[in-house]
Amino acid sequence: MVSKNVGPAEAMSPEEAPKILTKPLPEILHEAAEAARIAQEAAKAAREAERTATKVSVKAAKRAEEAHKAGERAAQMATRAAASAAAKAEETAKAARQAAAVNRAAEETDRAAREAAEIFKKATEEATRKAEQASSAAREAAEAATKVSEEATAEAARMAEKATKETAEIARKASEAAKKPADATDQG
Repeated sequence: MVSKNVGPAEAMSPEEAPKILTKPLPEILHEAAEAARIAQEAAKAAREAERTATKVSVKAAKRAEEAHKAGERAAQMATRAAASAAAKAEETAKAARQAAAVNRAAEETDRAAREAAEIFKKATEEATRKAEQASSAAREAAEAATKVSEEATAEAARMAEKATKETAEIARKASEAAKKPADATDQG
């Protein structure tokens, strides 16, 4: 590179004199190699962080799907149990009415059968209500698991992006650090 100062060399002040080879070449090369090694390690760490984030995201999505399926199965089982209980209650009430027709105390038996049917009806309604609550809770759990999965995926993406930016910054600084001693060597 040509100096813009065209006057004699003695006209330059000591502050303006070029500082060529202020460090020995082996030291400059060692610093450049160290900077390159640091940049490689940072890039490796960023790739590992990205892989880990991806694995966590996949696991979270699988768990959300499993929770959703489990909730659906629980709701189906509760609905079947409620329907079965209702059918049994109806059968019991019918049998009680038939027994009342055969029994001499038909009126008393019929009244007892109606009370039993009402009790079974209330029990069936309670079972149905609980089944609906279980189904609702299962849906909410599945939705919450999905939300957690989405948040984990977003966080993993943010972490990977941050690691990538940090790696790029470290690599840029390492490159600049390696370039400065090389430029000083070129000027010599």
